[in-house]
Amino acid sequence: MINLHFTMRIIQLLAGLLLCMSSFSQTQSRLIPKKGWFVTTQGLTWTAGSELNFFSADKKQHHYYFTWWEQDADSSVNGKDILQIGSSNTAVNGTYALETAGRQMQTKIDCRWNLKESGLVDITYVKLWMPFFREAEWYVNGRLQHIEDLAAFHDTALEVKTAFGRFRLRAANPFRIKRNDNPNPAADAFESRAQFLICYEENIHVNPNDTLRRSFTIEEITTAAVSKQTKSSLSITPALIQNAWEPTLPTQQVLPLPKSVQLQKDFYILTNQTTYAPSAAS
Repeated sequence: MINLHFTMRIIQLLAGLLLCMSSFSQTQSRLIPKKGWFVTTQGLTWTAGSELNFFSADKKQHHYYFTWWEQDADSSVNGKDILQIGSSNTAVNGTYALETAGRQMQTKIDCRWNLKESGLVDITYVKLWMPFFREAEWYVNGRLQHIEDLAAFHDTALEVKTAFGRFRLRAANPFRIKRNDNPNPAADAFESRAQFLICYEENIHVNPNDTLRRSFTIEEITTAAVSKQTKSSLSITPALIQNAWEPTLPTQQVLPLPKSVQLQKDFYILTNQTTYAPSAAS
């Protein structure tokens, strides 16, 4: 009976340990001012920011551009990053926040439009770094999709299976996905060197005093081991060498070495050498 009780106790402890391990996320994320949302799995950063931009109704004027405006950041609460968007005396004010709980990371937008005329909003929920997703498998409503099929995507959720894990992306509102990559840019096409898959929503209409609320979630389903290059160093211990060969070099005489020097009034005499005397001009 004692052995059975002990065995059951061990099984319970192992089950609890496995439950804790299964709930531990290998993925972390941060929301950075003027740059946006960055997600990292086992040291591999596979997103490259996000944006929130407000325009006039005809899009001829921008009232708030995320990468231009400074944002106060609050990360005092563990698992939460909050960026202050605009202010009460500008076109827009509110917050852009990231909350992390277990395997889920969610961004929330809560902003008020302060102008008396309507406007438009473009949201880049997240930029996926394209080189990490070229061989990925995409699933929409359980159906496998190729990366070329994502141009027609307009839904609230999809899953992606990559070499470093499987993730679910979902939003409160339907969003789209577009490619922004050019693998062979011209030498002077500096603006074409980005390689992103962009999850976005654009031309969102806002009326005077409207409050814009949006959310986007990335959930880690499973992760895979990420291969990493290891650095190695070569250490060589010098050995002492005895009776080494030494080259014989001829002695170079830079200055003459006379046997004796005789100093005279206006000149000097070098014994067994040429006699140097000042010229008449000197």
